[in-house]
Amino acid sequence: MGIPRRVWLRRWGKAIVVLGAAALTPLGRLRQSSAQSIQSRFLEVSRLSGSVTYRGNRSARVGDRLTGAGQSMTTGARSSAILNVDFGIGTITMAQNTHLLVARLDVLQDGAYITVIRVDRGQARMQTRPFTNVNSRLELHTPTGVASVRGTDFGVNVSQSPTTLGKTGVGTLSGRVGVIAQGETVEVIGDQATLVLPNEAPAAPIALDRELVLNLTDLSRRGRRINLVGSTNPTNILLLDGEEVPLGPTGRFDAQLALPHRDNGVTLQVRNPLGEVRDYSFPAWRLDNLDQG
Repeated sequence: MGIPRRVWLRRWGKAIVVLGAAALTPLGRLRQSSAQSIQSRFLEVSRLSGSVTYRGNRSARVGDRLTGAGQSMTTGARSSAILNVDFGIGTITMAQNTHLLVARLDVLQDGAYITVIRVDRGQARMQTRPFTNVNSRLELHTPTGVASVRGTDFGVNVSQSPTTLGKTGVGTLSGRVGVIAQGETVEVIGDQATLVLPNEAPAAPIALDRELVLNLTDLSRRGRRINLVGSTNPTNILLLDGEEVPLGPTGRFDAQLALPHRDNGVTLQVRNPLGEVRDYSFPAWRLDNLDQG
C-alpha cells in the first residue's frame, strides 16, 4: 500500500516526483483558497522560438499568460518556449513537440503557492528558487507522474513513441528529487537520473548523461529504409531528424526507419531530461548501402 502523499512531502523536503496515475489528485477535487481572489496566479511567456500554440487556438506571443486550470501551451517541431512562474518562483523551459497544461494555480490561506503543471509529452525543465513558505510546492506531472520544487533544477523526458509511450526519464542538476511509482521511492540527487516505465517502480539512479553519448553499432540503408542499432543512456531521448527512435529499458535501440533525406544523409539527436542536446550528423556517403553489398 502506498504511503500518503503528505508524508512524502515532509520526508523529501527539497523536491518530489510522484509517478503513477493513482497519485494524481482529480482536478475536480482540488479546493481553491479564498486568498486566490486577492492575488492572481499565472505562468507568463518570456521567450518563444518557432511554432508555439497558446491555449489551443492561436499562436503564442511573449507576454501571454496561463492563469487557470485547463489552459495549455504546445510547442511544434524545432520550437521552444520559456515560461516564468509568477512572483519570481522560477522558470519552465519547454522543448520541441511538448504539451504543457495547467492543473492548479492556488494561493492558500497561509500564503503558500501551490503550482501543478502537466506535461503529457515532450521535455520540460524546471528551475526554481527556494520557497519562503514551507507549505508552498511546485509539481510537474507526466502521464506516469509528477515533478517538483524548493530550489531544485531538474527536468523530465516523456516519450511519445507508440512503443514506449509515457516512459519518463527524470534528471536532477542540483537539489534532491524523490521519485515515486508503484508505492516505491528513489532519491535522485544532483547529476543523477532515473527511468520510470509505465506500471513499474523507478529504476535505481544512474549518472545523468551530460556528454550525451551515442554508441552506434550499425547505421546502414537499403533503398529508402535505414537500419539503426546502438545504445544511449536510457533516460535520454533519441531523435532521427526530429522523429523519436524507441529505446529499450537499457537504452538500446534496434530500428528500421524511413530515410528522411537520402541525398543529404541523416542527423541523430540525443536529448537528456534537462533538455540538453547533441547532434550527430552523417552525410549520405557515410551510410553503408546494403543494395550494393
